[in-house]
Amino acid sequence: MAEPPVSIVLRSFNEAWALRDTLPALAAQTFRDWELIAFDSGSSDGSVELIRAAQPRHFVQLLPHEYRPGRVLNQGMTLAASERVIFLNADATPQSADWLGPLVAALADPQVAAVFGRQIPRPDCAAAFAHDYERAFGENRDSARWDHFFSMVSSGLRRDVWQRRGFRELMQYSEDDEYTRWCRAEGFRILYCPESVV
Repeated sequence: MAEPPVSIVLRSFNEAWALRDTLPALAAQTFRDWELIAFDSGSSDGSVELIRAAQPRHFVQLLPHEYRPGRVLNQGMTLAASERVIFLNADATPQSADWLGPLVAALADPQVAAVFGRQIPRPDCAAAFAHDYERAFGENRDSARWDHFFSMVSSGLRRDVWQRRGFRELMQYSEDDEYTRWCRAEGFRILYCPESVV
C-alpha cells in the first residue's frame, strides 16, 4: 500500500544553529513522500540560505513584526498539497529516521484531528527546563493527567478537520491549545505519539 503524501511546515527565526541538524534529519526520514513548506520570520544568521538549499516547495519570508502564529499556521495549511500536514519548529531536531512515520500513521484515523510528538531536552539544557520536558513528555508524564495538553512544536493535523475552523489569527499565544480544545469539543481525538521524538 502506497504511503499517503505529506506536507511538512517548518517555522524558523534565527535558528541556523539548529537547522544545520534539523534539515538533514528531515532528508534522512524513512517516510519519503513529503514536501517542505518553510516560513522564516526575518532571520539574519544564515537560516535563509540553509532553507533555500533544502529546496522547499514554498518558502514564505516574513518580517519579524508580521509573524502571528495562527495566521502562519493557517497559511501553511492552505499551501499544503496534502491532507495530512506536519508542523515542525526549526529547533526541534528529529532524533531518528522514524520521526515522521508515526505522526502520519496516527492521522490516518478520521477521528484524530491532531497528534503531537515527544520532545526531549538538548544535552546542554538547564536542569529546571529538562525537568519541565520530563513532566510534559516523559514516560510517566504529568501532562497525561492534565485537563488538556498539546504542543505544536512537532505535530500533525488533518486538513478535513481544520477546514471546519482554522486557527484563531488574532491570538498571539496558545493558538494550538485553543484549536485542539475546539477539536475535542467537536468530538475529535487528540493523540500523543511518544515514538516520534525531537
